[in-house]
Amino acid sequence: MKAKPIFDVSFFDIDNENSVIKFKDDNINFNIIHPSCLEDTIGYKENVEMKHLLRFRQAQILDKTKTNKFFNAIDSPFLKDKKYSYIKRVNTSESLRIVLCADEEYTQVELNEFLKKKDLIENVDYKMINKLASIPKYPPLSKYINDKWSERYWPMNWKGNIKENKLKQVFLNDYQFLKYPKFKSLFDVINEYKINNKLTLNDHITLFYNNKTDEYDVFKDTQKVTKFALSHSIINGIDHLCSNKNSDDYLLQDYFVITTHEPCQMCCMALLHSRIKLLLFDTYSHKQVKMLSGDDFSLASYKPLNWEYQVLQYNFLDS
Repeated sequence: MKAKPIFDVSFFDIDNENSVIKFKDDNINFNIIHPSCLEDTIGYKENVEMKHLLRFRQAQILDKTKTNKFFNAIDSPFLKDKKYSYIKRVNTSESLRIVLCADEEYTQVELNEFLKKKDLIENVDYKMINKLASIPKYPPLSKYINDKWSERYWPMNWKGNIKENKLKQVFLNDYQFLKYPKFKSLFDVINEYKINNKLTLNDHITLFYNNKTDEYDVFKDTQKVTKFALSHSIINGIDHLCSNKNSDDYLLQDYFVITTHEPCQMCCMALLHSRIKLLLFDTYSHKQVKMLSGDDFSLASYKPLNWEYQVLQYNFLDS
């Protein structure tokens, strides 16, 4: 199996806490709209709301020589899940305590039965603690927060900022991220197109850039001319590119899309089905429900399709 190429990562940094990509040499920041999620915010907060805490059943180990027997005594899918690997099993801050399972997995009666089968006797080898251990459901994203949570909630395993590391690989290895001068040249194309076609800041313009061939095409919204509701600049671009491809393949997997306005629902879904790499827009949607930059969801990912595209925001339009 051929190894994936490793691309230069030296020209940008990712500041996950503030959701920005920083171009080192150009002093330019792009806002990361997607992937950006709730856990990105929570992972930097000292105090976590109750609704974002998991509840675990815990026991005090009385016979320390039998500590290892407790680790495999309970079959807890929660604690076996890799996404919760930041949770340490044992807390030694006051007494020797261990988390056994998530609150909803087993009752105390069931736990006692499981432990008894491992020759662990209640009130001899351990004592059940009625109070549940409250632990953040997302990993800490800085060493400082890791230490604070370890004191306040439960001991944590610090494994670095997993979000920043993952994002950097996504943008570089999977999407072959462009350097800023290349982005700037494409922004200039859009601004020149706007001037030449006597368009305003309210007009929607979209550029499709093929990262493989280094070619681009620019499209505008033609609803007023065609009297057709689907003639958005993004839809026009997808229709044109797909109808002019040499094969029956309708996918645009080599494309970056740069557009003047945050897309509507129809355009977001069209980009998703076309399997684009990345979308960058200038102007946020003024609608109450936003398709990409809203707090609740993003149409840049859709699990049934097993696909998502990255979304960035940057003000590149000339006034």
